[in-house]
Amino acid sequence: FGIDPVEHTVIGLKSMQHFRAAFEPIAGRIIVCDSGAICTPDVTKLTYRNVKHPIYPIDQDFEL
Repeated sequence: FGIDPVEHTVIGLKSMQHFRAAFEPIAGRIIVCDSGAICTPDVTKLTYRNVKHPIYPIDQDFEL
């Protein structure tokens, strides 16, 4: 894409996982940001419809 990532100290990506194969070998550190959008890894932040409650891990009072 016209840049050499090794020549930069910080690179920002809009990606969930597939970047890791290319960047983990050259990255000193990877910081994951939760944008709070539909791809959030925190399922408690999503709006659910037609779901019977309680349901794990959404509801804190869930028991097996």
